[in-house]
Amino acid sequence: MTERIVLYDIPSKNHTSWSENVWKAKPLPTQARLVLNYKKIPYETKWIEYPEIGPTFKALGIPPNSPPKWSDWSVPTVQMLDGSYIMGSAAIAQKLEELYPEPSLHLDADIHEKVESAHLQMMFPNMPYFMPKIRKRILGEGSAAWFKADREKRSGMPEEQWETDDRVGEEGLAEMVELLTKYKRDEGPFILGSEPSYGDFIIAAMIDMFRCIGEEAYEKLVGYDTSLRKVYEACGAWLEKRN
Repeated sequence: MTERIVLYDIPSKNHTSWSENVWKAKPLPTQARLVLNYKKIPYETKWIEYPEIGPTFKALGIPPNSPPKWSDWSVPTVQMLDGSYIMGSAAIAQKLEELYPEPSLHLDADIHEKVESAHLQMMFPNMPYFMPKIRKRILGEGSAAWFKADREKRSGMPEEQWETDDRVGEEGLAEMVELLTKYKRDEGPFILGSEPSYGDFIIAAMIDMFRCIGEEAYEKLVGYDTSLRKVYEACGAWLEKRN
């Protein structure tokens, strides 16, 4: 048993959250920290460096990801109040919505699935742009060397060949902007209008990761369309707690 939910997160150089996966409890995956903040669920953070994730979670008896994903063990992972562990954003989001239904994430609307599809279309082509910057600008010594070696192994090329010009890219962005207007029920910056949903958190987390990478990346991203800046700024209250 634990008095508070425990969120396992990867620290930045100054020990604040930066990881898009952790911020974005996405049903494929989820944005755990943002959802916890939105629902005002008490929690504490346990910082864990990249090379510690597998050994630590394996020792805790947490089963590896199934089906296999990017890695056998990953963050976000939470320890619930009953002592059980949940790994993977989708599972975390669903459980938190079940246990703490208000305020709602509106998972039943299925809009978040469309947002996630657009998000992946945008992010994958731009991995060569942001991956090296994550290591150089964000990660501390406990993770940076491991991150570089792992990404070079996966890509089959040195990090220097990953580097591209400073671009954010437009893949998926047009679809995100369309979703920010198509489903509005009333006036407001969110997908549904005045009421936030889980899909908004997916967008906000993506933008926040680029802001952590650098102001120039952030400005290029939100400069694509004013709706992106508006939804990010509207989510600001739930982005404040980062530790």
